[in-house]
Amino acid sequence: MARGKKGEAGERVKERPVFIFASGQRTGSTLLQRLLNTHRDIHIWGEHSGGLEPGLARNLRMARQGLEIAATRDGGAEQFESYRKNRADQWMAAMTPPGPWDDVFRDVFIDLYAGAARDIFGKRRWGFKETLYDAADARFLAGLFPSCRIIFLFRDVQETYRSMRRNSAISPFFSIDTFVGQWVRIVTSFLENAGDKPNVTMAPFSQLIKDPREAMEMVAGFLEVDADGFDMGIIKNVIPGAPEINCPAPNEEELEFIERVAGETRRELKKRFGTAG
Repeated sequence: MARGKKGEAGERVKERPVFIFASGQRTGSTLLQRLLNTHRDIHIWGEHSGGLEPGLARNLRMARQGLEIAATRDGGAEQFESYRKNRADQWMAAMTPPGPWDDVFRDVFIDLYAGAARDIFGKRRWGFKETLYDAADARFLAGLFPSCRIIFLFRDVQETYRSMRRNSAISPFFSIDTFVGQWVRIVTSFLENAGDKPNVTMAPFSQLIKDPREAMEMVAGFLEVDADGFDMGIIKNVIPGAPEINCPAPNEEELEFIERVAGETRRELKKRFGTAG
C-alpha cells in the first residue's frame, strides 16, 4: 500500500472512528450498530472476522510488535541504515523498512472502512463492531486513532448464555467452557484498563433495553453528536440474527460453573455499574 504524503498522514491521524466492542455475541452490539447507523453522519461496519480469531486489529497489532522486535532487538533498523551505504555487501536478515509503521496500519482501516462509508453512504464518521476484541485491541486502535471513541457493551454472562443456547446458528457449535472463559477474559481486560481512558466507555446491555432513548443520549454525548439524529423507531423492529430454538433453562451444574468461573467478574461489574450487564 502506498504511503500518503506527510500532510495527508497528519489529517488521517485526526480521524474520529467509532468502535463497538462487546463481551461476546448476543450482547446487543448489532442493535447498537443499527441505532448508530440511523445517524446522518455515522456508518458502523459489521464484524470482520466472522467470530473467529485472530481478527484484523489483532493481526496488525502483532505485525507491529514483530516489526518493533526486528528493528530493535534483531538490529533491523541498523541493518537498513547500513544497507543504504553498502547495499548487499552486508548482513541483512532482519532489515526492516523505516517507520513510522502506524501510518501504514492506519491506512488499512481508513482505506477499507472510511473510504467506503464516505463514497457509498456519504458519511464522514465510520467504524466497526467486533465481539472478540479485548482492551489490548482497544489500545492498539486508540494508538492509531487518538480521537476515536470505543463503546464496550457488556451483558450478564448468565443472560448471554441463555440467549446463545437459543440461537440456532450458535447453539450447535457452542461450548460453555469456551464461552464463559472468553467472557471473563474480555470483561476483565476492560475493567482493568478502561477506567481512566477518556475515549472508552463501558455500557450495560440492560440499560440499552430498559431505556433506549436515555442510553442513546449518553452515547450521543460520548460521541459528541446530536442525540436527535438517531431514529429510535427501529427498536420496535426486532430482527433476530437466526431463528430461536427451544432449549431448557441452564441447569444447576451449569449455573455453578458460571459462578465459579465468572462470579468475581460479575460482582465487580455490579459494584461499579449497579448491574452485571
